[in-house]
Amino acid sequence: MVESIRRQFTRSVTSTITWSIMAIMVVALLSIFVSYWITEQGELDGQAINLSGSLRMQTYRIGLASHQQDNQALRTHLENLAVTWNSSLFAPLAQRGDDTELSRAFTLANNHWQEQVKPLFERILSLSGDEKQQATTTLLPLLDRQVVLTDKLVYQFQLRAESRNQRLRLIQVLGLFTIVCVGSLVFYVLRERLDRPLKELTHAADRFRRGDLNQRVNLSVNDELGLLADIFNRMGDAIGKTYEELEQRVASRTRDLQQQTKALQFLLDTSGTIMSAYHTPVNYRQIVRNLGQLIEHQDIEVCLFTEEGNQPYYHQNAFGTAKDCSQRDCNDCRSTSCNTTQTEMTFPITRDSKQFGLLTLHTKNTASEWEQQLIQSTADQIALALTLTEQKQLDRKVATLDERNVIARELHDSLAQALSYLKIQVTRLQKTTEKGRYDLQEPIITELKEGLASAYKQLRELLTTFRLKLDETGLEGALVQTTDSLSERSAMKVTLDYQLQDIPLSPSEEIHLLQIVREAGQNAINHSDGSHLHIEFCRLLDDQILMVISDDGVGMPDDPTKLNHYGLAIMQERARNLNGRLDITSKPGAGTTIRLKFTPDVISLRRAS
Repeated sequence: MVESIRRQFTRSVTSTITWSIMAIMVVALLSIFVSYWITEQGELDGQAINLSGSLRMQTYRIGLASHQQDNQALRTHLENLAVTWNSSLFAPLAQRGDDTELSRAFTLANNHWQEQVKPLFERILSLSGDEKQQATTTLLPLLDRQVVLTDKLVYQFQLRAESRNQRLRLIQVLGLFTIVCVGSLVFYVLRERLDRPLKELTHAADRFRRGDLNQRVNLSVNDELGLLADIFNRMGDAIGKTYEELEQRVASRTRDLQQQTKALQFLLDTSGTIMSAYHTPVNYRQIVRNLGQLIEHQDIEVCLFTEEGNQPYYHQNAFGTAKDCSQRDCNDCRSTSCNTTQTEMTFPITRDSKQFGLLTLHTKNTASEWEQQLIQSTADQIALALTLTEQKQLDRKVATLDERNVIARELHDSLAQALSYLKIQVTRLQKTTEKGRYDLQEPIITELKEGLASAYKQLRELLTTFRLKLDETGLEGALVQTTDSLSERSAMKVTLDYQLQDIPLSPSEEIHLLQIVREAGQNAINHSDGSHLHIEFCRLLDDQILMVISDDGVGMPDDPTKLNHYGLAIMQERARNLNGRLDITSKPGAGTTIRLKFTPDVISLRRAS
């Protein structure tokens, strides 16, 4: 794969680097090889200079031996000189026969020795006496000539050695210059084709890393770096396109989240408005107005009707006048004929299979999915508000009926019996008048006065009980007010120990407990003749509530249920409403204790779940 891609390049970076390194290596190797060869030749020149210099010394020795007429030494020196002239160092000069100063010097010196000096020495060795002396005299000029020729030969060897040394220096300088030139060329090529593109790629990559996704590399080279630049540009284009798409998706998602946040905030505000509107009616038009501002649709109507009616009792437009539907029957909108059209979209306001009305959107364009969901959620919120309103009305009716039953029981058990007793006394008084027994009327009148006083007292107690209410302080605050009221109305010391701060009680439970406390407290201050009344509320280990009301009075008779004015029956009924048990213990002279034990609704719900 790499080779196939590399073949597409007219100039490859790797090939350029390879050839550049090979060129430097070839130049260096040639320079080293030539230097080595010339150095090797220079060593032979040194030996040749030494050997040619020894020819001169041997010539002097031969002349001295001849002068001393030492034939033995002369023969030895002649043999040594002959070996020197036949040395292998001189063989190339003797065989080549080229026309050079060195070759001519060697030929002249060698021929002069071989043809003139050596034959004369050989003849001297065979002569004696005057002939030998005469030949020796003749030899001296020849020896001088031989020495001069030998000096020329040594000089020529020196010149050749110096020439080779100069040539070696020249080759080394040329090699160094060539290496410098080739290296400079390679440096320039690598800088232009490798260093500069790499710097551009590195700079582009760094800018790209810093977030400049528009950074591109402009390299018009047909090699690996050009391919890398092209791939980098394509990668930048792909990443830039992907980043742009991601930005668009993020922006779209952000808009969706903002819409959802506004929708949730609207639903939260609407729910809070509905839940807080306990004593005041819900402003449905304002809710629909806020909905229209949120979805940017102005023409929204809310239409409310009863299940039995055929005309709406509430019909409002969010920003204008509601559409006249006096000629239409509400049953038409309840049926399936009132569906969504091109210009009108309806959303039912229903809860628990009960339809309260419709939300109608008049629009030229179909609402989006989230807008339809928001409108339907608003319709559900309005349905919830209407359901809560009906439930509050029903609760008020039930509370009113319960309160009327309580009033009826209280009047029957107290004031009604007192009035019956007074009626009996009035009947007795009439009979005594008819019979003329006026002497019997005074005790009857006394009983009537006492009965009227008792009835009036019971009436005031009932009025106080009926005016009882719970404010923001809850049960504890109402109990404190009750104990203060009992203390003001009697000489008894009334104390309260309330330990139910961590138990939330329902309003019904609080009312029943408070009524029992007031009834028991009234009985205690009216009939116990005690000095202390203690009221205690606590939580037992089994999460039940215990209420204890005790006094240190005279106690109760054996059958206290016959004393209806004590209200014992009413307290028993309230205990049953609390699903609890009321126990009364009393001893003559030891006071009375009333205990109520029950499980509050919050604990029952927790156990059920």
